[in-house]
This record gives sequence, structure tokens and C-alpha cells, in this order.
Amino acid sequence: MYKKILVLLLVLFLFAISCQPLADKNAAKSEIKQLIAKYNQAFDAKDFDQFVSFCHENFRFFTLDGQVLDKQATPSFLTKILEEWDEIHSQVQNLEIDSDRELAFARYTVVYNYETDGLPNSMTAQITVVFKKEAKKWQMYHFHMSRRYF
Repeated sequence: MYKKILVLLLVLFLFAISCQPLADKNAAKSEIKQLIAKYNQAFDAKDFDQFVSFCHENFRFFTLDGQVLDKQATPSFLTKILEEWDEIHSQVQNLEIDSDRELAFARYTVVYNYETDGLPNSMTAQITVVFKKEAKKWQMYHFHMSRRYF
């Protein structure tokens, strides 16, 4: 009888520690949503050093033109690519976030509204971001951007 109770308690304990409580998932989603807002604000302000401050040391950025950039190469790349863009406003749409204790991902559409030579322009992209939690802080680990070409 004691063995059955002990086995049952062990199974329940293992189940409890293997499942992330809903409150933890909701807190992670909230933190990641705020992080996305912060790095989009930095992007819109062309503060690319601030943008990469939200990145993990092993961060990778997969660009629209097929390049793979690390954390150190990202600011100069973004500066060069976006030198013609003014008044940038990122609008996140269809945000999906899922997480466990140390990894999370977000999938969303972002509409970039901006001006070039005083004329309004827009670009829509599909974004997938993987986040890694270290020292109780979520950071971007992988950023992949793609868009539909017509």
C-alpha cells in the first residue's frame, strides 16, 4: 500500500515540475509582448544599439536578402539598409506567443509605415522571433524576417 502511495506521489511530483503553470506562461507572454514593443520602439527610432541590447549574445538575424547576422553586425546593417527611411512606425498584428521556462517564440505580422523622400511607403513582413531566458530576463535569440514579393 505504501509503495502505491509513494509511486503516486512521485508521479504527481514529476508531473507538477514538468508542466509550466498557466500563471507562468501568462507572465512570460506579457514580458515578451513588452519586449517586442520595446525593440520595435528602438527600431522605429533607428536606435539600433538599443535594439540589439535586447539580444542574447548568441543572437542571429536572418535578413530578407538571406544574410545571417550576429549581434555585433546587426546595428551597422540596419543603419545602412534603413538610411532612406524616415518617420518609421511599426505596427504589430496577429501576435502569437508560446513559451516554456527558458525558450519562447513569437510569430507576427509587422507593417512598417515610413517615408522616403517625403513620400509615404509601407512594407509588410512576417516575423518569427525565438527568445531565450537567462538570469530571469528574456532576450531575442533568433530573428527571422520574410515578406511576400509580388
